[in-house]
Amino acid sequence: GVDMSTGSLGQGISFGIGIASWIKFKGGRGKVYVLMGDGEQDEGQVWEAITHAAILKLNNLIVIIDWNGFQLDGRVDEIKPKHYLPFIWRAVGWKVLWCDGHDLVSIITAINEAIESDKPTVIFAKTIRGYGVKSIENSDKQAIEELIDEDDTNDRNA
Repeated sequence: GVDMSTGSLGQGISFGIGIASWIKFKGGRGKVYVLMGDGEQDEGQVWEAITHAAILKLNNLIVIIDWNGFQLDGRVDEIKPKHYLPFIWRAVGWKVLWCDGHDLVSIITAINEAIESDKPTVIFAKTIRGYGVKSIENSDKQAIEELIDEDDTNDRNA
């Protein structure tokens, strides 16, 4: 496999489309997985890319979006609400699935369904930011801030 870190600029999907296209061109059967955040969906190149992937019928491309309601600079709904996104992905020709991003069985079930799809697939993985550390679950604390304090340590040791 090929790992590529792209940050929050939405570049990963374009790279994934390139790899998925190459695999199809070579007659390969491999799948390409792209992990994205919900905040990344603001980037214009994401929309150009998903349209292109649908036109190319890249059924070997699976995108998983961490749907936690936060992006780097705050809550998604306060910056640019994204409740319409699943409808847009479907409208341009993608299969749209949902899963519980904290439940391994739910994730595997969604991925298995995506593998069998005849079109590119996006999985919206509903998650809770900071899950498992009660003092920061769904917190407005920035992802780039120092979050460790006594309560966090106690949560992790529980």
